[in-house]
Amino acid sequence: MLILIATNVLLYVGCTNIALANSTTARAQDIVDPINPQVWLQLQHNHQQNLSSWPVTRIEQLKKLEQALTWKIAQLPRHCPIIPDKRLGYHSTLELAGSGQGDHHIIEFIFDKSYMLEALTLVPALNPLKPYGGSYAFPARFKIEVAKDHEKSFTRIVDWFESDFPNPDTYPVYFNNINQQANKLRITVPAKTAEQSNVHFALGEVFIWAKDPQTGDTINLLQNPDVQIKTLASFEQTTKWNPEYLTDQHTSLGFAISEQQSDTADFLFTAENELGVDHQVELMLELPQAISIKKIQVWPAKPSGNLLLPDFAFPASIQISAAESADFNSAQILEPTTTGEQFGTLYSVNTANKKVKYIRIQLADLQQLNNQWVLGLGEIAIVANNGQLVNNATIKSKGLPLDANAQLNRLLDGYVWGRTILTEQQWLKGLAKRRPLDQQLKQVKNELAAAHSYWQWLLSQLTIVGLVLLFLLLLLAVLFYQKSQRNRALIKHSERINRDLHDEVGSSLGGITLLADSLAQGHSQSGELLKNELDELSLMAREANASLREIVWHSKGDSCLLPDLLQSLFERAQRVLRNVVVEQKLAEHCPKIKVSTAVKKHLSLFFKEVINNCARHSGATHLSLIARCEHGFLILVVEDNGCGFNPDDIHDGWGLKNLQARAEELSADLKISAVLNQGVRIELKIDLNTLSLQLGDSYQTSN
Repeated sequence: MLILIATNVLLYVGCTNIALANSTTARAQDIVDPINPQVWLQLQHNHQQNLSSWPVTRIEQLKKLEQALTWKIAQLPRHCPIIPDKRLGYHSTLELAGSGQGDHHIIEFIFDKSYMLEALTLVPALNPLKPYGGSYAFPARFKIEVAKDHEKSFTRIVDWFESDFPNPDTYPVYFNNINQQANKLRITVPAKTAEQSNVHFALGEVFIWAKDPQTGDTINLLQNPDVQIKTLASFEQTTKWNPEYLTDQHTSLGFAISEQQSDTADFLFTAENELGVDHQVELMLELPQAISIKKIQVWPAKPSGNLLLPDFAFPASIQISAAESADFNSAQILEPTTTGEQFGTLYSVNTANKKVKYIRIQLADLQQLNNQWVLGLGEIAIVANNGQLVNNATIKSKGLPLDANAQLNRLLDGYVWGRTILTEQQWLKGLAKRRPLDQQLKQVKNELAAAHSYWQWLLSQLTIVGLVLLFLLLLLAVLFYQKSQRNRALIKHSERINRDLHDEVGSSLGGITLLADSLAQGHSQSGELLKNELDELSLMAREANASLREIVWHSKGDSCLLPDLLQSLFERAQRVLRNVVVEQKLAEHCPKIKVSTAVKKHLSLFFKEVINNCARHSGATHLSLIARCEHGFLILVVEDNGCGFNPDDIHDGWGLKNLQARAEELSADLKISAVLNQGVRIELKIDLNTLSLQLGDSYQTSN
């Protein structure tokens, strides 16, 4: 289970990094769409943001990214494309039998004079057969060139001829910072590539932004009727595909409004309807002075409540007239470019940059609601030649009740549906900037959903692992408790056996000793042999009693401290020896070193061998026991005044070989000095560091 979790964590570490919209350089911030693949790669590199692989941290980072992207998108235009059914745009020629389309598709725009070009916008054609399915046949590879007056050579300003341009989906493509003086602009798309033998493409609309040499304003050159459009060949279909549709200002991008909403309201009014009367309303607008107007738009109002009726209360009949004088004698009814009949569109007329001071809007065929006529308008947008809205006009009405006139100012406040109306350039540039943000937000939401899902999975796995570990810990605790209980029972049982041995066997051996001593004293004159046997019996009883005490003492622990061990050894001499004066000298500052069980056993057996020899063979009346610590060594000295022995003679009964073997096992120095009829001196010198070591055990006492 743990291996599975670790593997999944390692796999999760490799998740895709999110590309942020924050650029790292001023130049990158000024770029909307890259003019070549190198700029695109640099932007992608600058925008990368590494995220943590730990799910909790990753979720927090993704939430912050989501909030930041949502806020940035709210500052940009609203993206709500409308799927068209006519005037789709320009379509290149198609490769059919004998068509001979050539190696390239070319669209060329020729201006009436030379202009300083600032930016270029390409609007994709949307596919009406695939709603919200993205752009239709936007060129994957293309180049854009400009030429100056009287120059035949073109200067390339956008170069995507060798690599595929990123799919713009339903967003415009905006190339800015062109800064080229030119009177021609050419778009070239290869008709054949290494991958495809037949390439066609389509565009919905083209905008060419340039400086007006007279006013200095930024204008769309393609609004100028003197601009010529030339194509080598194209596919044309009535009301759907035509080169002229590239400049008709009819796009499928929706409305030029901001994403962020305010609490401003639209004009919406209802009134009693007179039976059999077709009610009409007339609006008269007066500008402060006659100015060049590019177009006039009438926007539908936002339905009240939760109604999903985009054209609610919008009149079916609209006529717009413009004039320089208030009598409208020379006024001409302007023909609409859009009538509002298509779902989600507005009523718009072009004024061909004529000077206008007075505007008359006549509204008829009003909608009916519960035997009342209803009229709803979002805005009357008067667009000047420089693309800005004129909002300082005065407005009067005919056919409206007096209380409805209080809402007329809403028609010139620059807001519709609670959103700001944008200029064409603001709108198109903002939508192009929004494209990567929307893509990133979608990716962030997908990553966030994946992170939440992974975290839930990881929590479930960790919960299972935790429960398994808890079960194992409980099982180990139960086993440990049972083992400790058994150990306590064994210890109690051992202590009971030791008490029984001490109380029963010890008392019995003590009785034997007393009896043997009594017999030895009572029959001392009966015979020397009996006395010796009784002495031997008494010695054996004393040795057994001493050994029993040592067994009880050794059973209390695996190891002991050096002072306690020495005291135990000296007490053995007191218990075993009879009629012998035992003099003992224990070191005053004996270190409290822990003696291992093996060393303790060897020292005990070594000392037992020495004391038994003294009791059985020496016939000594005085025994000296000395223990001292010097220069890191423990020195034990046992010296008696017994019969001694000749060192040159072999005495197996004395167990000298065993003593030597014990000393070698302890890595100690052993010195045995004996003089016949003068006693024996035994000295054992052992390193203090050896006392804590575990040693082997293969030797026994001599008896």
